[in-house]
Amino acid sequence: MATSGTYVTEVPLKGTAEKHYKRWKSENHVFPDAIGHHIQNVTVHEGEHDSHGSIRSWNYTWDGKEEMFKEKREVDDENLTLTLRGLEGHVMEQLKVYDVIYQFIPKTEDTCACKITIVWEKRNDDSPEPSTYMKFVKSLVADMDHHGVLYVEFNFMQNLTHSLTKMAFFRLTRVSRRLLKSSVSATPSSSYVFHSQQQHIYLSKPVTTTRHYINPLLKYPLWSHSYQVWSKGTDFHHEKVLGVGWNHRLVAGMSSVVEGNPKKDDKEKSGVGCVKEASWVDLYLPEGARGYAKLARLDKPIGTWLLAWPCMWSIALAADPGSLPSFKMMGLFGCGALLLRGAGCTINDLLDRDIDTKVDRTRLRPIASGLLTPFQGLQFLGLQLLLGLGILLQLNNYSRVLGASSLLLVFSYPLMKRFTFWPQAFLGLTINWGALLGWAAVKGSLEPAVVLPLYLSGVCWTLVYDTIYAHQDKEDDVKVGVKSTALRFGDDTKLWLTGFGTTSMGLLALSGLSADLGWQYYASLVAASGHLGWQIGTADLSSRTDCSRKFVSNKWFGAIIFSGVVLGRTFQ
Repeated sequence: MATSGTYVTEVPLKGTAEKHYKRWKSENHVFPDAIGHHIQNVTVHEGEHDSHGSIRSWNYTWDGKEEMFKEKREVDDENLTLTLRGLEGHVMEQLKVYDVIYQFIPKTEDTCACKITIVWEKRNDDSPEPSTYMKFVKSLVADMDHHGVLYVEFNFMQNLTHSLTKMAFFRLTRVSRRLLKSSVSATPSSSYVFHSQQQHIYLSKPVTTTRHYINPLLKYPLWSHSYQVWSKGTDFHHEKVLGVGWNHRLVAGMSSVVEGNPKKDDKEKSGVGCVKEASWVDLYLPEGARGYAKLARLDKPIGTWLLAWPCMWSIALAADPGSLPSFKMMGLFGCGALLLRGAGCTINDLLDRDIDTKVDRTRLRPIASGLLTPFQGLQFLGLQLLLGLGILLQLNNYSRVLGASSLLLVFSYPLMKRFTFWPQAFLGLTINWGALLGWAAVKGSLEPAVVLPLYLSGVCWTLVYDTIYAHQDKEDDVKVGVKSTALRFGDDTKLWLTGFGTTSMGLLALSGLSADLGWQYYASLVAASGHLGWQIGTADLSSRTDCSRKFVSNKWFGAIIFSGVVLGRTFQ
């Protein structure tokens, strides 16, 4: 068990990074009113609310327990970063070091992300890892974001009510002035004085008015319902309740209420951290399920496509001439690809959790970031393998043995980067196993002349797309000390990829000849060759964004081959 570590995660937020940073830097005193179920009190012992080096204590409730945390903060306005260094409290009884770092990173014009980093070191080996505190801190950020949206919506309604009330008050005084003018008992001098006062709304003393309406935020008792009207025709005196600049905060916050469809940011990752678009997992799944969904990479389906396509090619090749492939088999293999890909990712994250924390692209993975514990990962792996076994038992005995034998490759692949510069080749042997299994599931045996060229073509195809993918991490790989074909090929990468791409297309042609497919199949090979050539020729291997884009595009390469096999077999 590790004695120290770092947890990293990100929380998508609505509104600007500057707005959220200011809230966490300068407005901690409103937290007990805003999220009282988490924070009961915040006390400043030294310095000001927003000053660098200030010391404060937090009284909070987590997991049904009331606790205290005293910290000294470091403020970095340039990078919108706030660091809380633990001094004493309940968490410090188990830990020697406990630092919580909040960095607010712009994403689009009206959204941002809070990157949360927890650096910890145990006092002794028997102390538990503080993984539960990452969940607590993440919930604080998410709840304050939710509170901020409601705050803006309430402010909008509140200001609308104030404006209408002021208009009514002004009209009432105008009517009163006219009535006084028409009165016989009114003297000219008194009428003139009242007219002057009402024309400019000059009042010598503040008048307190009380608004009676239903507060939609009863659980957030932050705002008073009494406001003052001051002389010289000024607006309602919000500064006493909301602080100076309340109107600017309202305008800035309004952008978080009206959302559009933000464009994907294709800019390169800056030095302040990697920001990801919120996926359907973040938007629709309950919080407790998100970690497991991300562990299985359900938010990144490209891996499932790359595993499924060789299976579909093989099933389509095994179809009888003039017939469509078995939809039952394709459905079983589609579900199997989803489960096996998830199991493979879980195994990879369990074995690589120490490496993932040091690689920029992978440090936010659930186990590496502390969102899930290794034991939870093992439990989830067991569930996925059990479901995969249920699918495997639907196949014939030959396929069951062949499918079970692939687990040796699945479990050993994550270790290959530690020993060889060719882990991508080993991935090819693993992820294309379905090219053998699909044929066996339909035919009950293997036809080497057809399936071996198909399998090896898939291995060469994997070397192309995964080498491009590996160029995203080459700088981190050098620092960590792991190997890849991206490092092995170096400046000659495109030459190597051209060779593997050509070999892949040649082996696909050989498999089609052995299966006696129609001309439609070879037409698809021409289209697939063009796609592969486009990937290799235009890939910017120094751009993480472009490498990722080219990698994801391979789902269309697989679709082109599959359509060619289906047409070539159907019209044979």
